[in-house]
Amino acid sequence: MNLGLTASQRASFEALLASHHSIQVRLVVMDLDHQERTDVTSRLMDGQVTFDAEAAVTRSLELELLDPTGALHLDTNSPDQGAMFMDRMVSVRYSVINSAGTIRYDVPIFTGPITKLERNGAAIRVEAMGKEIFGLSMPWQTKTFKAGYRTTQAIIEILRDVMGENKIAVPDRSNKLPRNVTVGTTTDKDGTRTTSKSPWEVAKSLATSIEHQLYFDGNGVATMRPLPENVVFTFREGPGGTLKSKPTAGFNIDSVVNAVEVFGKKPEQVKGKTTKKQPHARVVASSADPLSPVKMGRSGKPRYLPLIVEEDGITSDAEALSRANTELRRGLRSSIDVMYDALVVPHLEELDVVRLSSEKYASTHVLKKFAVPLTAGGTATIGYVKNVKINRSAIKQLQRRRVKAAGR
Repeated sequence: MNLGLTASQRASFEALLASHHSIQVRLVVMDLDHQERTDVTSRLMDGQVTFDAEAAVTRSLELELLDPTGALHLDTNSPDQGAMFMDRMVSVRYSVINSAGTIRYDVPIFTGPITKLERNGAAIRVEAMGKEIFGLSMPWQTKTFKAGYRTTQAIIEILRDVMGENKIAVPDRSNKLPRNVTVGTTTDKDGTRTTSKSPWEVAKSLATSIEHQLYFDGNGVATMRPLPENVVFTFREGPGGTLKSKPTAGFNIDSVVNAVEVFGKKPEQVKGKTTKKQPHARVVASSADPLSPVKMGRSGKPRYLPLIVEEDGITSDAEALSRANTELRRGLRSSIDVMYDALVVPHLEELDVVRLSSEKYASTHVLKKFAVPLTAGGTATIGYVKNVKINRSAIKQLQRRRVKAAGR
């Protein structure tokens, strides 16, 4: 996460995470337009933010709030500004403070709507999900972007006009849509109705097609960035390190990719003749890599685990080669399953690339699943989530609506 720190300030911040410090977690209830309603920090009993890059909604929040007198009314028509319901969001800021109290680093780690509330005596259990949930239901009106339209502008308009999002950080890119893209339901001449993926899924896939990641950051801003490639943090063992347990590591054969072939835009035909050849590239993992076809082969025959990419937005062999190398690096990294406990590193984001360095194990891997506790002394979990059960009923309900709408 970009905290606006210089390189030296960031180094000091990360060193502080591994030394004596205090934390402060600020919880604010706001409306759906990010207007703050009330601060509920003093009511926090326990909580956790969970990151899961492979889920439909990548960030979720669980809170236990103390409310013995019922001051936090559940009815938003109540005169109490602390009232919470489906038209309320929660913002979480995680602050790290040095022992002298003279230096403070504020990290926003979650902003999203409340999806469930339960009372248990004096406590209220709150569950919230990232703002992607606003784009998982089908739009009321269909919107189509014609081939040749700028890809990033299409993403912005899906976020702004279809999802109603006004906090957007999508940089401009020159890529253009290779074909028409529709969000919503269309009817062909023969009466066949076709329903697209949800608005968020369409926007996210458009970003992926130009090698970018689209996600909602801790401030609730729809953010697009190049797919992470460089290591941004190292979890180290021993003094000055953040590793708290012996890592468990292995390879997930289901996600191993050791060879990639990319096909670009199909050539046009004029009077039965193609105008130019189709962009194409093939790359294979080096024989020195433990997951290469050579190392995984049997009886002298290499074992290829390929990924085939077909992308009309690729218009040259050079672009195809660049994409192939990117997919190969990502495929080799994503095959590594690593689980360990660590001190909280609050500024990491889903799909960041990190380095694990311990006495017996070292690897570079992608952050797919991890959790940040919101209480002092809590342990972050990397690669898994413990002692938490995230409610996905809201997502499932939206998916059921999509299926029902597609069948109309």
